[in-house]
Amino acid sequence: MRHSMILGGSLLLCFACVAAQAKRHVVESAQGVVALHCAAGDTVEINAAGAQATITGTCAAVHVNGADNDVRVESVGEVSIDGSGNAVQWQRSIDGRAPLVTRMNGAGSFLRQNAAMSLGTQAAPAVAASSSVASDADPAPRRSGGSPQMTGSDQSFEYDCAGDDVVNLTGSGNRIDLRGDCDTVNVYGSDNTVHAEALGIINVTGVGNQVFWSRGAQPRLNQTGSGNRLAKKP
Repeated sequence: MRHSMILGGSLLLCFACVAAQAKRHVVESAQGVVALHCAAGDTVEINAAGAQATITGTCAAVHVNGADNDVRVESVGEVSIDGSGNAVQWQRSIDGRAPLVTRMNGAGSFLRQNAAMSLGTQAAPAVAASSSVASDADPAPRRSGGSPQMTGSDQSFEYDCAGDDVVNLTGSGNRIDLRGDCDTVNVYGSDNTVHAEALGIINVTGVGNQVFWSRGAQPRLNQTGSGNRLAKKP
């Protein structure tokens, strides 16, 4: 029994050591070009304008506050962007899941996957931060006029609604998971799947789109097209 107690105490100490190792990296405007590495549980906060950050490893979260920042991260679980003209690109997913978008605020800001990007010394941004156009092969969740835009084909997105958000999904074969209460969701395209917790209005233009919600009253469906479906999750 005594040995068991000692072993249990050692395990608790080890877990505490692991938790204590998580770091918060902060990038300020004066730093310009920076290279960081995330260990498990690390977070990165970028409070800058015009910074260029290359982040290797797997970050728990990356928070961008400011304008015209170019951020390239190998892998990240959660991303928030607050400011205009910010370009955040991630290279690989965690367990097959795209980063969770907790905030996307600012004209011309976007988050996208770029599996082929270099994480060596940064050159000029691959896409202009002010760009407002995305092709099907170049998905870019971004906010335009206050509404997050999810664009692409065969992509997966996640977004946290703030209650009054208008979320737009464009393309084909995409899946979007919406957390919280969304006011309005607009779906344009075909064979897209939306899983929402709660939403008020769903506008669908296209064919074969599916929308599911899990709680609250049934959303109001407005549709143009055929084969679209709205149903409550069992």
